Amino acid sequence: MKITVIAGSQRPGSQSEKVARYLTARLRALDCDVDVLTIHDLGLSAMMGEVWSDEAQQELVSDVKTRLAAAEGYLIVTPEWHGMASPGLKNMLLHVGTTMAHKAAMLVGVSATYGGSYPLAEIRSAVSKNTRICFVPEQIIIRKVKTVLNDDVDESNDADAYLRDRIEWALPILLEYTKALAPVRESGVTESEAYDFGM
Repeated sequence: MKITVIAGSQRPGSQSEKVARYLTARLRALDCDVDVLTIHDLGLSAMMGEVWSDEAQQELVSDVKTRLAAAEGYLIVTPEWHGMASPGLKNMLLHVGTTMAHKAAMLVGVSATYGGSYPLAEIRSAVSKNTRICFVPEQIIIRKVKTVLNDDVDESNDADAYLRDRIEWALPILLEYTKALAPVRESGVTESEAYDFGM
C-alpha cells in the first residue's frame, strides 16, 4: 500500500518534519510504500496568478499532483501557527484539485505547547469541499513536540510512550480506511465532469 506523508511546515528542519520522519518509519514497519512530500522543499508560490501563469510553477504543481495521485492514502502533518494550519500546506492543497479525491487521510497536528487541535479543525472544515479527500475520524495531536518522538528517548517526557502507543494504534485505522475506499473509486460513481466542485 502506498501512503504519502505530507510534512506541512514551511520551515527547514522543523518539528513537523521530525514527526513526519517518525510516522514514515512506523508506516514502513507496517509494510507501506511511503513517499514523503515536504512543503518547505516544494518552492510553490503563494501567489495564485504566478502559479497559473509561470511555466516552472505549473510543472511543479503537475509533479506534486502526480506524486499525490500515485498514493492510495495520506498522512497530513501540520504545525499550529497562531492557531492556524500551515499556509504552505493550505496553498498546496488549493492547487491539487481532486487529485486526492475519495482517498483516506489522517491528520496530525503539531504544537510547541498545548495546542494542535485548531489546525485540524480548520483543515477538516475547509479542505474537503473541492478536494473530496476523506478524512478518517481518528487524528493525532503531538503537543510539546520538542519533548516527544525524539531519537534519544532521554530527551522525551512522560507523554512520549503514550504517543508512540497511540500512533501504533491509529496507523492501522488509516490503512483499513485506505483499503475500504478503493472500491468506491473503482465503482465509477464518483466520476463527473459536471460536478467538479463541491457544494
